[in-house]
Amino acid sequence: MREKFDVAIIGAGPAGTTAATLLAEKGYRILLVDKATFPRDKTCAGWVNRLAVERFPHLRQNLASLVETPFFGLTFLSSNLGRRALYQENEPVGYLALRSRFDDGLRRLALEAGVEFIEGNGLLKMEEEKGEVRVTLQNGDTYRASVVVGADGAHSRVARLLSLRRCWQKQWRVVCANEDLPSSPQRVMSFYGEKPCIYVIPKFGDLTGYGWVFPKKHHICVGLGGFLKEGQSIKKMYFQLIKALKGSGLLPEESIPQRVSYAIDPVGGVYNQRSLVKGRVVLVGDAAGFVSSLTGEGIYPAMVSAQCAAEVIDSAFRQGTITEKLTEFDLQWAKALGDYLKSPSSQFRKRIGLKFLPLLFKSRLFSRIAARVYLYGKNITLGSG
Repeated sequence: MREKFDVAIIGAGPAGTTAATLLAEKGYRILLVDKATFPRDKTCAGWVNRLAVERFPHLRQNLASLVETPFFGLTFLSSNLGRRALYQENEPVGYLALRSRFDDGLRRLALEAGVEFIEGNGLLKMEEEKGEVRVTLQNGDTYRASVVVGADGAHSRVARLLSLRRCWQKQWRVVCANEDLPSSPQRVMSFYGEKPCIYVIPKFGDLTGYGWVFPKKHHICVGLGGFLKEGQSIKKMYFQLIKALKGSGLLPEESIPQRVSYAIDPVGGVYNQRSLVKGRVVLVGDAAGFVSSLTGEGIYPAMVSAQCAAEVIDSAFRQGTITEKLTEFDLQWAKALGDYLKSPSSQFRKRIGLKFLPLLFKSRLFSRIAARVYLYGKNITLGSG
């Protein structure tokens, strides 16, 4: 089969589906491919940044079918869970979702926009020839496209085939453990209130990272992520966190881990690559390392990177200079996400742990600033929100 598309997108997560939807709405013929069969799970806390809801109309208009619940603030907990610093707003500061539901919902919206979708069939190889890219899938089917978007996650095959990256270097790899523990809406509400906040535990167990509790409607998400030191085990620390949360009354006793999932996130990894474009191929989302180095949040930067790619691809088609125009993506994403994705050095991370974290529980002003930076990725004016 040698069917021709304007754009072939590999990976149907938030980045891939966003690029697909935006380009299909502009009238392009889009092929979206994913190796998984949907709905499928992904190791992720499921935090949908309010910035994403405000930025993308198709997300905002379908929010009720995509997420489980809004949350209204953030509580920092000390590493021993003994101290708290609360930041709260009257309106939602973000939303919590199950990734199986969220990703499948975005996929369905892409299909409604006219995208053609192939699932359960991953990428085998790519070859650029005569002004197009030939994409061969694992079942042997072959398609042609003028442009390919690699949105196939942290272990991107697109990136490897292009020799843009074989693997993420150690300084960009955060190890995560996470599970959505089933619960009833009544139990979640009685434990966390009608307007729940999320809980963040910096440096739990001396981890260079943080633990979290995200109360959803039918689930309580408990997770932990960070840069591991020699001798540290993310699995062992995860179960220590569960025990500590129960002992502090922050997690119901009946919440027992059954299917903990583990993953590596390329936090700030986008800064480890000279370019995200090679020929007629563009990398977006986790495949490109669009993950906040401060929080590990990746849904918002994934979707914004896809929007930037869609705009550049549209401009490239309209002007008829595809390979030349695609190189502008490296500039466009930096303008859109440079503040959100600033990458702190290891020395900066150490200073945060030794100097700044204690201020969370001593200064209401500092905890407010820290909460807004965590939630929105930048220091927003204190009078706003």
